[in-house]
Amino acid sequence: MDTIKTFGFSEDDLAKLLDQPRSGTGTSISVNQPKEQWYKLLELKKKAKRTELHADFILEYLRAGIIPSGLRVRNIPGLFVEIRQFLEKWSLISNRCSRDWMILKVETARELMEVLMKEMQTLVDELKTQDSLQEAKKQLEAINQELESFSLYLVKRKTDKLRKDIRWFSKERDYPYLSEKYYQNQQQNMPGQDRQFWTN
Repeated sequence: MDTIKTFGFSEDDLAKLLDQPRSGTGTSISVNQPKEQWYKLLELKKKAKRTELHADFILEYLRAGIIPSGLRVRNIPGLFVEIRQFLEKWSLISNRCSRDWMILKVETARELMEVLMKEMQTLVDELKTQDSLQEAKKQLEAINQELESFSLYLVKRKTDKLRKDIRWFSKERDYPYLSEKYYQNQQQNMPGQDRQFWTN
């Protein structure tokens, strides 16, 4: 038995009703509540700011010729550690790998920024049609204020990290196996003895 026929209206009746224009109240109805969409806009702006600053600071590392601690290749060679020239070439190869990672991150961040900018602009346009211009302006001002505080926090944190990495690099501690102490330990090790790795 077709259950739809047990009711007083058919599918055609429903289709006609849905096709009728809205009432003249001027009210815009959306499944997404404006409050949720404003929150989404804030999160998109924060993501864009994180992405932008991430690329900017990687560029600062590249200009300074320093590798962020998280992008260093930390593989310690298992053989030929007693040969200084080998260790130096090993570190140069590691640096080139890290540099390529850094360039890839900057390129990817820039591509992502284009996508995020389009998403944010689309969302702003939608919100302006749902809220009055005065309300939209008020919400945008509140978002920009919170974003400014968020940006200052990120800049400080990343600046502190950059300074820390610069100090680390200046002490030649970017690769432990390049230290004189590590090299001397390898020179002193006799065949058959366990190697002494410098880890301080």
